[in-house]
Amino acid sequence: ALYGSVIGFVVCGVGIFLAKYTELFFKKELELGTPFDKGLVKDMRKMAVIHIVLSIATSIVLGIVYASFLATNPELTQDLDYSGGTIGFGLAMLVISLFCDYGAEKAEEAKKQDEVVEEY
Repeated sequence: ALYGSVIGFVVCGVGIFLAKYTELFFKKELELGTPFDKGLVKDMRKMAVIHIVLSIATSIVLGIVYASFLATNPELTQDLDYSGGTIGFGLAMLVISLFCDYGAEKAEEAKKQDEVVEEY
């Protein structure tokens, strides 16, 4: 019972942090009204890396917790079942950030061209 509680605590704690961080990112994107902003692309990449790193770190911590419980309770038959968290989401956000970065560059170029046209 204690084993399951510790595992649940770790997984839920990391999940809550990632969900809140992701919510704040998307609120910022809604405020800007576009995903094609250099600062937002930087934040998107940061969020993606945090998702990947915390998912891997959570897997490592859960492995250590499981091994320690197994060492003290050899009769423990429950396997560790953790899906790896949000690594896929992090990888997807990294790929999407490439497209958003390209769009941000094109938006900046268009803005510069508009400024040149307005000068004449």
